[in-house]
Amino acid sequence: MVWILLLGFVWIEDAQKDFSDGIWSVNIYVSARNGGCIEFIPRYDLNLDGYMDLMSVDEHGPHLTIYWGSSEGYSNSNQDTFPISAGADADVADLNHDGYPDIVLSLADAKETRIFWGSREGFSCSNITSLPAGYEPVFIADFNRDGWLDIASSITNSTVGIYLNCKG
Repeated sequence: MVWILLLGFVWIEDAQKDFSDGIWSVNIYVSARNGGCIEFIPRYDLNLDGYMDLMSVDEHGPHLTIYWGSSEGYSNSNQDTFPISAGADADVADLNHDGYPDIVLSLADAKETRIFWGSREGFSCSNITSLPAGYEPVFIADFNRDGWLDIASSITNSTVGIYLNCKG
């Protein structure tokens, strides 16, 4: 008789809907700051150079900071900052199908969701769109299944607004 004892398991996760299948990905971690809840940490190549870039959103402002990844890693000398009043949550997707990632940022204290449009030149404070909304959560998905990503953001503590993308 052979006994096999399993001491570990694999848990991979790609979306909220399949979290219950017992599979977990590297984009999830247990938050020490939020009572041990599960949080998703997205990673992106914001400038399409093949290296993962990191975003830091200051909770009460004054900056959204992007640390650009490189073959040497990350450094304070290889970053861009953008002024914000109060950051809360951010997500990234190509909303206008131009091939460049766009940053969707909720500004909790300002009750605003801001889109930083990506381009060949990068991100700029002169190339943004502001939407009324903006408590903490922001979520990007194609809610109406038309092939264009839409934005969901909380409007109040108990109301969610969905901004349907009219083709970029």
